[in-house]
Amino acid sequence: MASGQPQEIDIQNEQSLNTLVRAITLAQNQFALILVRCNYAQLRDRITIHLQERCPFPVHTLTLPESAKTLYTTIQTEIKGWSDEGMNQWSDEEIPSVSSPTPTSP
Repeated sequence: MASGQPQEIDIQNEQSLNTLVRAITLAQNQFALILVRCNYAQLRDRITIHLQERCPFPVHTLTLPESAKTLYTTIQTEIKGWSDEGMNQWSDEEIPSVSSPTPTSP
């Protein structure tokens, strides 16, 4: 079967999902920022549903808008008000420094 066939892509997506679930599970009770990129919104939605089904605890997801300029500010704005066992409140001093490349215009 040639690379890129739908069945092979499904297998690769399944392996990636298993790796993601394992990483999230291993990071339980620790601060972890795990970035995942999906090429298609429909795929992202399917992965999110499967992720929620497979993880042994609640997982918060955040979709960054295309207009996002900085990762830190976007995340900080979006997580305000999240509070349950799956989310701890972090002060600015407790959050590890995250630098992101500045987006370039086409």
